[in-house]
Amino acid sequence: MSGCGSTRHVPTVAAPVGDDLRCNDTDRQTAIDHARQACIEGRISLDEYAQRLEVILPARTHGELSAVLHDLPRAPIAPTVTGRWRPYIVVMLILVGVWATTTPLGYFWPIWPALGWGIPLLLHRRHPAPAPHR
Repeated sequence: MSGCGSTRHVPTVAAPVGDDLRCNDTDRQTAIDHARQACIEGRISLDEYAQRLEVILPARTHGELSAVLHDLPRAPIAPTVTGRWRPYIVVMLILVGVWATTTPLGYFWPIWPALGWGIPLLLHRRHPAPAPHR
């Protein structure tokens, strides 16, 4: 029994660094997306992709994920912003064109579809939902 004034030796544990850090579901999903993109680009075969998934899914540390992806280039996985915004820009230009030819000095009604579609597009994140636990 230790009193208020007594001191006990409490062992300290060094914080993990780099590859020793535990990974989470988002980290695993990012690794899966990276490997999938490499397969789509023809850098690895479907068999290699399946083998890498067998390592990625149960991975516990960033080091395990890095070991699976070490030979792949670090290219961006998300599509370009232009690709996501292209349909929005085309439709908005058409709507503004219709407004300009029908009521150029009237109420600017294209603002409502622009906001209704634009705000969710701005807020949309390209991160997939985490994989469910097994």
